[in-house]
Amino acid sequence: MNELEKLRTDPNTWGSVAFAASHSNERGTFDSNERARLRVLLALQYDRRESDIELIRHLFTNEIIAAENDSFQGFGRAFTLAAFLLAQFREPSDVSLFARAKFANFDTACGFPLQFMLFAGGNQTTHYLQANRPELWARLQSFDLTATCDDLEKWWQEICDDYPGSEEDEQLLALYERALSFDDRELALRYLEEWAAKEPDSDAKRSQLKYEYARLGDFESAAHIAADILVGSENLWDKASALRDLVKLHRQAGEFSLSLSAAQQLDTTLAAFDDWVGVGLGRMAIHEVFELSFSHPDAADASHAFAIADRCFQRSRDLALVGMDAGAKAARRCGLVQKAKEYERIADLERNRIDELMS
Repeated sequence: MNELEKLRTDPNTWGSVAFAASHSNERGTFDSNERARLRVLLALQYDRRESDIELIRHLFTNEIIAAENDSFQGFGRAFTLAAFLLAQFREPSDVSLFARAKFANFDTACGFPLQFMLFAGGNQTTHYLQANRPELWARLQSFDLTATCDDLEKWWQEICDDYPGSEEDEQLLALYERALSFDDRELALRYLEEWAAKEPDSDAKRSQLKYEYARLGDFESAAHIAADILVGSENLWDKASALRDLVKLHRQAGEFSLSLSAAQQLDTTLAAFDDWVGVGLGRMAIHEVFELSFSHPDAADASHAFAIADRCFQRSRDLALVGMDAGAKAARRCGLVQKAKEYERIADLERNRIDELMS
C-alpha cells in the first residue's frame, strides 16, 4: 500500500504528514515532514478524489503552520499545490483557511494569491468572513478583493495549466524544481539540461541557466555563462551586474584570482557612472567584494579587495545589513581594526533600526 492509500484508509496515520518542528544551525526552525507532505500532495495532484477533502484540508493546514513557524519564512510549491487542491472543492467554509494562509508570514502576505480564497468561496466569501471571522475580514481590507467572475475563471485556467493531471504533462522546469525539492541533484541536472537543449537561445535563458547552475553548486558553469553575458553587455549597468555575478561565482568556485580580477573590473565600471549609488546593484556589488576580501586566502589580495569595496561604500554610504556585517568581518580578516569598528557601528545602528520597525 502506497503512502496516499494508507492515509486515505487510516486518518490515524495523518501525523506522518503533519508539521513537525525541527531545528538546525543552517535552517533554524523548519518542518521535518515537508518532503513527506509534498510526496502526498503530488500523488493527489494526479489522483484527487471527492472523498479526499479532509485529507487535503489537513495537508494545507499543516503547510500554513509550517510557513508560520519557518525561520526563513517563505513558501514553496507544496503550499500553492495544497491551496490549488483544496480550492477545487469550492467549499465556502474554507475561505478563512485561505485568509490565514495569506497572513502566514511576510512572504505569503506579499505573494500568496487571494484568488484561491475568492475562487473557493465564490459570492459567499464576503458574507462568510464577515459573519464568522470578522478579524480576518478587517485585515483583508488592505488587499484588492474586487476580482470579477470572468477574472477568476481566467486566473483559474492559468493555475490549472501549472498543475496538470499527469507527470507526462509537466513542464521540464517544474520537474527540475521537484527533483531539487527531494535533493536529487543528478535528476535535476538531467531535467535542466533537457530544458536547455529544447529552449531557444535568449538572454532570459542564459540568465536562468546561470542561476540554476549556481543552485546546483556548479559555480564554474555558472561563471562561464556570466562571462558570456558580460561580453554581450551593452551598457554600464549590465556590465556592472555581470561583473558582480562573476565576483561571486568565481569566489564560490574557489577561483579567487579570477574573482579579484572581476572585482577590479567592477571597480573601474562603477567609477564610470552613478546610477548604482543608493540602489540594489550597488549594495550587492559592495557586499560581494567584501565577501571576497573575507574569504580570499592571500592576505595582500584580501586587502586589495577590501580597499575596492570600502572605496565604493564611502562613495555610496548605502549598504544592506548583511553587507555591513560582511564589511566588518573582512576588515577584521585584513587586520584593519578601525575599519572593523566603523562597519560594526553602522551595522549596530541598522540592526536597531530594523528591530524598531519590526516591534
